[in-house]
Amino acid sequence: MGNNSQDAKSPRSSLSPEEEANLLDKCRRRCCLCFALDNDLSEKEGQLCHLDRDRSNGDPDNIVFLCLRHHNLYDTRYSQSKGMTQKEVHIYRDRLYAVIKQRQLQFDSASADKVNGDGAFCSGGVMDQQIYWIDQDIPSLPLDMSPFDKALVEILLRVPRSWGCIIADRLSHTQEIALDRLVEAGIVEQRVVLAGYMEGSKEVLTLLCRVSGDYKRELLAEAVRSVPKWHDKDNKVRGTPHFLFDVGELRITDQGELARHDWTSPEPSSVLAILRGGFPMLPGLKVRGAVKIESRRFKKMRGPVDDSVLRQIVESTIAESPSHSKMRNKNGDTPA
Repeated sequence: MGNNSQDAKSPRSSLSPEEEANLLDKCRRRCCLCFALDNDLSEKEGQLCHLDRDRSNGDPDNIVFLCLRHHNLYDTRYSQSKGMTQKEVHIYRDRLYAVIKQRQLQFDSASADKVNGDGAFCSGGVMDQQIYWIDQDIPSLPLDMSPFDKALVEILLRVPRSWGCIIADRLSHTQEIALDRLVEAGIVEQRVVLAGYMEGSKEVLTLLCRVSGDYKRELLAEAVRSVPKWHDKDNKVRGTPHFLFDVGELRITDQGELARHDWTSPEPSSVLAILRGGFPMLPGLKVRGAVKIESRRFKKMRGPVDDSVLRQIVESTIAESPSHSKMRNKNGDTPA
């Protein structure tokens, strides 16, 4: 009891308003433990925590922003299990700062509206309502790097953070394969448009979905599940469904931000080896497919429905997306 009383009365050395503002700017009210342990980069309600648990030490390097739950866990003394150490949290905090700084640098570079030589990725800025091209500086790559590895790194560093359109005819075949690998690994998230119909019907289903991982089989299964009238009383599909889908937009995921940070850090991790299948018995990282339906609509067509009708619906729906619309308005044409 005596020790707790002394701790409660120990003086607290406060940060100056400028120091506190600078710290919150660095972390953007993100908790480094949520980030490191749960891959969670969302904004949190939290408090400033003293890493050495000495409230009289107001050195800014001793202060970290933690969410309420993790602040409580960090300050708790455990008699049996190993608690979080000061050095551990310090490492997590520095990693968080690096990722947030990289995001800001990417946004600053993008908002300058620069066009790179092969400008395949275009992101529609939500904040400034303009189209910009990602012109991320690519570090010098090893001369002996294979074309596929080079494509992986280039796309990893250039995919926009906010939803952006992809200009397919500016991607090489190798880059297309590399992009597919990054999606399968959960590094890149895509927004796809799917159109489908049941054979013999004139009603066309159109879905707008967010997908990541090894998603293609799950996407088709989700499309079938989303239409109750396509099933009989035993929940079996009544006929033969036909589907066609294409990618409209894409963005980097939080996991992708971590991979991007690992690659650009002084000591790159094994992320590239994992993605390309560089380890024995590991043909390339694939995560379980994730599909989230954002919108769904049915339309009864006047004439017969075939794959050409589906293609027209998919292409027109993609062209209506915000980033494609802005791209069209700016350049006077529609990206392929």
